Amino acid sequence: IAELLRRNEVGVAAELPDVLRARLEHGCLTISSGERPSGLRTRELGVPGTTVFKETGLTIEAEVVSAGDVPHPVEDLGEDAAAFDLERLESPLFVRGRRPGDRFRPFGMDGTKSVKQLLIDSKIAVSFRDDVPIVMDRAGILWIPGFRRSDRAVIGAATKRALLLRARTREDEAAAG
Repeated sequence: IAELLRRNEVGVAAELPDVLRARLEHGCLTISSGERPSGLRTRELGVPGTTVFKETGLTIEAEVVSAGDVPHPVEDLGEDAAAFDLERLESPLFVRGRRPGDRFRPFGMDGTKSVKQLLIDSKIAVSFRDDVPIVMDRAGILWIPGFRRSDRAVIGAATKRALLLRARTREDEAAAG
């Protein structure tokens, strides 16, 4: 383990006794045993409603509101919330983990970006990437909580009803309560 820390290389790993494995990723040392279960399983998002992902400690709240009740500019919502034109969504909405080849068009950017590259650019450790939730509708990726929303179903002048999504973690709830 000391050698891993001295090398300070992203993604370097070492096998330890008793089927343990140590990995250094972006300044975070993780020690694990055995095979890790694959990431988030696909779940439908209750609209309106609250969906809890016990395996990751994530909660996503979905609320239908008047477009006038959404903060302007919508960027003021931060990375842990997103708002969409409800009429432009292709229900049902669901949440799943990443898949090979996932791409989306981030809000405010020209072109598309792979989810893999977004997570690399954000310095998310490989061992945590499969736990990053992706909110989707039938047409594709809408939002990656904590990171970016897509340019789909953007609230505009003609929007009457909006879907407001908020993501919270166990840590957020502990700090608030």
